[in-house]
Amino acid sequence: MGSTGRHGQAQGVRAIAQQSLRRNERIRISPIRVIDAEGNQVGIIETREALAMAREAGLELVAVAPNSRPPDCRIMYYGKHVYAQK
Repeated sequence: MGSTGRHGQAQGVRAIAQQSLRRNERIRISPIRVIDAEGNQVGIIETREALAMAREAGLELVAVAPNSRPPDCRIMYYGKHVYAQK
């Protein structure tokens, strides 16, 4: 196998997936399903309310399943999430 084996392809797909996650104000649809930083389901709420919750906690609002309806969003420390995916 050349320099682009399965492992390299998986890393490329993961990098693309990470780049495409919408965060904070880039989440334009409302309402959304929200999971808090502890993993508890908050429920379906307006995006601006979820964003306020994330900011109050010093975290970010990230659309983790943007194609579901309503989109699933998680309140999290996004930088730590990206680092863990590497």
